[in-house]
Amino acid sequence: MSIKVLIVEDNLMAANIAKGLIAAQMHAKIELADSGESALNAVKSHPFQLILMDIGLGKGIDGAITTREIRKIETQYHRPHCPIYALSAHVTEKDEAYYRSMGIDGTLIKPLSSSKLSRMVAEHPEILKEPKPLNKKKLDIDAIADTLFNGDTKLAQALADDFIKQLSLTINEIENLYRAKQYHDVVDEIQKLLGSCTYTQADDLIDAANKIINRHKEYQGFSEQYYQGFMRACRQYLA
Repeated sequence: MSIKVLIVEDNLMAANIAKGLIAAQMHAKIELADSGESALNAVKSHPFQLILMDIGLGKGIDGAITTREIRKIETQYHRPHCPIYALSAHVTEKDEAYYRSMGIDGTLIKPLSSSKLSRMVAEHPEILKEPKPLNKKKLDIDAIADTLFNGDTKLAQALADDFIKQLSLTINEIENLYRAKQYHDVVDEIQKLLGSCTYTQADDLIDAANKIINRHKEYQGFSEQYYQGFMRACRQYLA
C-alpha cells in the first residue's frame, strides 16, 4: 500500500520534476493539480498524506488560500492533519509567518531537490507511514440467505459477489461525476445503487445514500459531508 501525495503546481515541468523526486524517495501514489480549485476537489474526494503547494498559482486562488480551505475540509470531514509544504522561489520571514497562519507547515525553496525533500521528511516522519486501513465490512450472507433465498447461502454469496462488483464500478463512476461537479448525476447514480443495497442488508449504505437523496429532493443542495460519509461507507466494503 502506498501513501497519497498531491502536487499543486501550475507549471507542468516543475510538477513533473517534483513528481519524479517524490517517486524516487517514497512509495507513493501521486496526483497533480494545476489550480487551487482542482486541488480542493481532489482533497474533497479523498485524503492525502502529503501536499506540495505552489504559492504563486497562475489562475484562481493562490496556494495560501487553497491551504486555508484544505484545513477547513479536514475539520469538516474529521480528517487528520496533512503536512502541506509551500513551494516558492522567494520567501521572507513575513511570508513564512503568513503561510503558517494559513495552515502551511513549512516551505521548500525552488528549485526543488532531493536533499530538500529529505529534510522535509525528517521533520514529518509520519509522511512515510501508511494510512490506517479502513475497517473492512462484510455483507451478512446468512441474513441475505434467510431473507431472499430460503436459507440458501450459495445463492446469497453469489448475490453478494455481484453487488460488490457493481459497487466498485459505480463508485468509480460517482467519483468521476463528482470531480466534474455533476452533482445531480451523482445523486442519480446513488439512487440507482440504493435499489441494490436493499437486497443485501447493507443498512449503513442505505442510511448514507438516503441522506444524500432526501436532501437533494428537498432542494437543499448537494451535501459534501453526506457525500463523504457515503463514500467512506462504500469503501469499507471494498477494502
